[in-house]
Amino acid sequence: MEKKLKIDVEALKRSLLLRRPLKARFKLPMSEDEAYAYLLAAMMAEVEYRHRSFCTSEDMENQLHEIAHWLTSSSPKFGMLLCGGCGNGKSTMLKAFQQLLNNLHIPKSFNDGTYGIQIVDAKYIAYLCKNNYDAYRKLISVDMLGIDDLGTEPSEVMDYGNVYTPVIDLLTKRYEEQLFTIITTNLTPQQIREHYDDRIADRLNEMVEKIVFKNGTYRNNQLIHKLSKSCKIMISNIKSVTLRLSQKKFNFLMNGINAKFFMDIMSHLTASFSMDEDDTEPQLVYGPTAFFHLYKLAERWEVAPEDVLHIMYDLEQNGLIKYSLSENEFAIELCITRFTSTDAVVHKGNNCDTPLDELCFEMMTKKQISEAIARNDSLITLHFPMITLRAFTLKKDENANESVYGVVQNP
Repeated sequence: MEKKLKIDVEALKRSLLLRRPLKARFKLPMSEDEAYAYLLAAMMAEVEYRHRSFCTSEDMENQLHEIAHWLTSSSPKFGMLLCGGCGNGKSTMLKAFQQLLNNLHIPKSFNDGTYGIQIVDAKYIAYLCKNNYDAYRKLISVDMLGIDDLGTEPSEVMDYGNVYTPVIDLLTKRYEEQLFTIITTNLTPQQIREHYDDRIADRLNEMVEKIVFKNGTYRNNQLIHKLSKSCKIMISNIKSVTLRLSQKKFNFLMNGINAKFFMDIMSHLTASFSMDEDDTEPQLVYGPTAFFHLYKLAERWEVAPEDVLHIMYDLEQNGLIKYSLSENEFAIELCITRFTSTDAVVHKGNNCDTPLDELCFEMMTKKQISEAIARNDSLITLHFPMITLRAFTLKKDENANESVYGVVQNP
């Protein structure tokens, strides 16, 4: 008599998933309406930071609602594709999302820092693959990646006779690992299929939520108008910067060869502030951030462009900066505790350590309280007046003749 084999499919499935757990999808920890408001504010700040007036439209509102819905829902897709014509806000939206993440300080699991997205230009991915393969391999596997201007890069690069397909290989790996990816492109879905072949197009369909930007270009001045005449946007230099560092970060900064580059970056920080009629003091909109062009920075620091990338990566890995690179332009945000603008107003930086006086001890265990106090006591405070930072700059103004004050260090 033939025996029938009985298999508990559900039990077998659970056993297999224990070996390889489902990968969690990133979600904003808020409602869809709240996400829409946050995205709108970030978009306005990003536009105004570029000395432009924010231009709203029904198309933009629909785009923001679609993005907010995806970022707060339990979607099986782990990426987003922003597609449409030139100059209609796709790259600005990506950068606005990056700044929003930087300001929200959303913690990762297991105390593994906070979420942040790295942005790179598609052409730069090809450059990295050919000129700095180690950095390219690391880029492939970052937790959150923004790829700007997909389709502008060369399909293949050759290095010592070896042919590589940088963007295809990167997308393939991120598809396999289900890594969070946001892409901007001027290509239509059909053009993507023709450019990258059916296999990549099908994988993109599986991994990304498509948001179509149907509006025209914002680079046409006829489309630009003032959102509000009562709000004044100001770009301000920084008067002083304060950092609170762990002993490890302090040792890296003081003893590492990259310290001089970090100081040079700090000497070029600017911030954007708004001043409404009802405000008694300026409100921080964006920054403090430093902006450099990759090749000009390489010339400034007298190193090769790939060495600049190594320096940035090293500073980021040691928790001192966060940066994005798009079209060879760096936007570098320093992990500082507080800073003072030129009008002597003190603002909080983006360092996510919570001061002791802001902790809710009533909700903490004795162990948590003692650990918080010990950590606070172990931090080293560094205060840099801007006049000091300018003395460290790697490309001094020969006509400058300013006295230099030392760094104030408090244990």
